[in-house]
Amino acid sequence: MNEAQDLFSLLRQSADVDPQAIDAIKRTIAEGEDRELCRINAPAFASKHGLDEERAISAFLHAARVGIFDISWNVLCPGCGGVLDTNATLKTLQKDEYTCALCSEGYSPTLDEMVEVTFTVSPRVRRIAAHNPHELPVMEYFRQIYWASGVDLPEEDFAKKMEAFSLEDIELAPGEKAVLPIQLPSEFIIVFEPVTHSAQFIDGKGEPTKERRSLSLIFDRDHVQNQTLEMQPGPLRISLENRT
Repeated sequence: MNEAQDLFSLLRQSADVDPQAIDAIKRTIAEGEDRELCRINAPAFASKHGLDEERAISAFLHAARVGIFDISWNVLCPGCGGVLDTNATLKTLQKDEYTCALCSEGYSPTLDEMVEVTFTVSPRVRRIAAHNPHELPVMEYFRQIYWASGVDLPEEDFAKKMEAFSLEDIELAPGEKAVLPIQLPSEFIIVFEPVTHSAQFIDGKGEPTKERRSLSLIFDRDHVQNQTLEMQPGPLRISLENRT
């Protein structure tokens, strides 16, 4: 914590940084939950703590300069609010188009509508679970990593609300394989992998069958499944492989 104290002392030496904003930031780092320190939205932080928005943003920018926070420029999907790409600087936004497999849409990034700036506490100051995102439980991954900071997610019963429209979920480490047996309903379902933003659409149509079918899906950084498969409702074994 000594290093953190030194960094805050350095931050207070900046005459144009609001002391109230510094106090709120320091208190949140000391007392806040891990998720409160991952991808902080500065305007939302200002509103929550009764701070002037511009002065709060200035405080976060200064705090990032001295090493209290890591700053990130996140490219957002305007459809689902998912983070399509994360960059350390604005200059690294090099793609002309980003594709959201979940929404089956391609977007040209615009600074005002598709890019957000967020602040995550530096591991030098405090270690949080999101510093190792691959170790987060699936629901916390969606909350802290997949969705943008501006998405209004419930604080309570978030997992229950997610489970209400989920058939199954499974976690696979890189290189792992698994078989997921499901009962395909007479509905449209999506097999979605939030790390690579890969999606496979399955439209349950026709007469239900008792025949056991198999489907193989491979998730990697290059291959994105987004075509729609029509299948009869009934038992389905989905073979999954994580090649990331």
